[in-house]
Amino acid sequence: MNRIILIGNGFDLAHGLKTSYANFIDWYWEKKILDLRNEKGKVLDDGLTKFELLKYIGF
Repeated sequence: MNRIILIGNGFDLAHGLKTSYANFIDWYWEKKILDLRNEKGKVLDDGLTKFELLKYIGF
């Protein structure tokens, strides 16, 4: 049997768990940077963000 236990009122933050929205956003963008570095194709789309690698023409 699977169980989900939700505890509110700051319990998670009081115990040092990284569960705030800011922690999520930091994790998400760090993951996107790593994904972009490892991407072999030209488009990276995860449903939330879409990155398309464009041709760069330098000066």
